[in-house]
Amino acid sequence: MKYGILSDCHCNFEGLKATSEMLLENGAEKLICLGDIVGYGALAKDCIDYIQENFLFALAGNHDFALLDMVEAKNYNRYAIESLEMNRSSLSDSHIKWLESLPLKKSWNEQNLLLQFTHAHPKDYKNWCYYPKDLYYSIHDDKEKIAISFYGHTHIPGISIASQTGFFESPDFGLPYDFSSNLGETIVINVGSCGQPRDGDYRACGILLDTDKQTITFLRTSYALKKNQKAILDAGLPEYLANRLIVGK
Repeated sequence: MKYGILSDCHCNFEGLKATSEMLLENGAEKLICLGDIVGYGALAKDCIDYIQENFLFALAGNHDFALLDMVEAKNYNRYAIESLEMNRSSLSDSHIKWLESLPLKKSWNEQNLLLQFTHAHPKDYKNWCYYPKDLYYSIHDDKEKIAISFYGHTHIPGISIASQTGFFESPDFGLPYDFSSNLGETIVINVGSCGQPRDGDYRACGILLDTDKQTITFLRTSYALKKNQKAILDAGLPEYLANRLIVGK
């Protein structure tokens, strides 16, 4: 099976759509979203409708939680709060109920793989952890399986192998990473962001997981950036939210 996995679209419909199409063009059979669908951008409804129609499942991110309970957003910056308030006012009751239904975690066994999906770092995903104090992370001690955990949240793509200190390394985009020899290992993958990259590259990011060939490929694509910026400004949101997309920060 080939899965296309993305995260953190943050109401950037153009980035979400372009990344999804890129993954499908590269053979993805099913699409997965790791959360933070709302926040920072203007097109919450469009993104939710698109994910509902085209994705296998989506997870809840911290911005999705904050939109449902604005008390949760009290410690967010003013730009995040303003955009979440705008997003909530644009959504129907059915959109709100769908966001409420999103889980924090999904996992299953497939062939000799244990696959796990969360929005925040899997070591402390319920508290929206960015960087755990203890970098070592292992899902299990089964020497006959490879455990792979996927998340987003930081908007910075990378690969970490538990037994090798857990530090993240930047991926080689477009080149398949073969993990077939990592039996008994836990590999943690940050899929980056399709809506607001923060690794210095404005282009949208996603990954292709091939469970048959046992490879992971990081991919990037350009998208209609100016169109998304216009949507932000037309919604009356701060110019800062449109401008930050250019620099990938």
